[in-house]
Amino acid sequence: MKTTDTLNLLFLQEALARIIDDHKKRGEHGVDITQTDLYHTIGLKEALNPYDTPSDPLPMGSVDDDLSELKKLMLDEERLATPMDMERVANLLRVAAALLEQDRS
Repeated sequence: MKTTDTLNLLFLQEALARIIDDHKKRGEHGVDITQTDLYHTIGLKEALNPYDTPSDPLPMGSVDDDLSELKKLMLDEERLATPMDMERVANLLRVAAALLEQDRS
């Protein structure tokens, strides 16, 4: 059952800030990505249709590529963020979560 009909981006910003603050309090200021570049991803359109089987094999993404493109965004004040930039952040958060979970195992 849905609790709202709108995904509030400011809520996401606040939730992410809280999550990052909690990790910083535990001394987790970053994750080691030296052994990680490629990861599995799923296209945005495929992600919203849970009844279709995703493409096989799953597409690959690159941590280095995502970081490079986000750095460009951050350095260019006139560049407008796109849904692809949001996807890059989401992908990097998944990589960070996977690596943090792996470190705890």
